[in-house]
Amino acid sequence: MKAALVPLDHTGPIIPLIKPVNVVGRHPSCDVHIDNDSLSRRHAVLVLTDGLVVVRDLITTNGTRVNSQRVKWAALMPNDKITFGTARYRLDLAPDTENIPDRVVAESGFKSMTELFGNPDSPVPGPIDQPQPLSHESEYDAGLGDDSQNTELGGWRPILE
Repeated sequence: MKAALVPLDHTGPIIPLIKPVNVVGRHPSCDVHIDNDSLSRRHAVLVLTDGLVVVRDLITTNGTRVNSQRVKWAALMPNDKITFGTARYRLDLAPDTENIPDRVVAESGFKSMTELFGNPDSPVPGPIDQPQPLSHESEYDAGLGDDSQNTELGGWRPILE
């Protein structure tokens, strides 16, 4: 997933979010450096994971807002407006267009959706085989076990001999 912060109030550059964890702030060492006095040195964290972007305010004076509502943390949707102090941005999200090489997929053990769940166009498979009962279940089924060991709350206790 590609993510970027697009400035709303000024003509600053579009800020791509490259790392999985991006620290936002006015300090030059921050991953997302925004030179604005309303931001704390380390203002917020933007986390990219599994097609989702989460923002977490780092307990700042001027706060972080998503769609004009102050948040401690929030999951962001495409085109959400996020404000750090007084600096306003829009979140741009897009899928990655790069293909993952087959070698990387094979080494990682990833499986495709078709491998995991089957072809969506194929007919629904028939019923699966019933699992074999456990040994204590077979005793009850054969009438050999004492069923009075069940508790009132529905729990099962082993037969004491």
